Amino acid sequence: MRYFWLRLESIKKSIHKFKKASSWIPVWAMLPYWFSAMTMKSVGSAALKMVEEVRRQFNTIPGLMEGTAKPDYANCVKISTDASIKEMIPPGCLVMLTPLIVGTFFGVETLLIGESSSAFLIVFH
Repeated sequence: MRYFWLRLESIKKSIHKFKKASSWIPVWAMLPYWFSAMTMKSVGSAALKMVEEVRRQFNTIPGLMEGTAKPDYANCVKISTDASIKEMIPPGCLVMLTPLIVGTFFGVETLLIGESSSAFLIVFH
């Protein structure tokens, strides 16, 4: 009988926590799309930097258009490596910190409900 009352108290706390966090469910449902947008923006800016570098090489290295000169591959690799590291910090922070922050303040259940609602939208699209 004691177990029943303890379990009932746990359920009451969960319901109270859910009521407090249910208004945030649309935000949690938006998280996968926000992460995707951040990564696509990062890839786009890295590609733009690469295009600028390739244009610079075509304009400054004589014989590159004719195929007689070698391009500067090391600079292109450096640009893509730097961009991949620097541009992926915000999406990585989003992925790492969201469960910690939401779990601390609202409980992991609310984040799970929001993510499930996002998956529901994707499945039936």
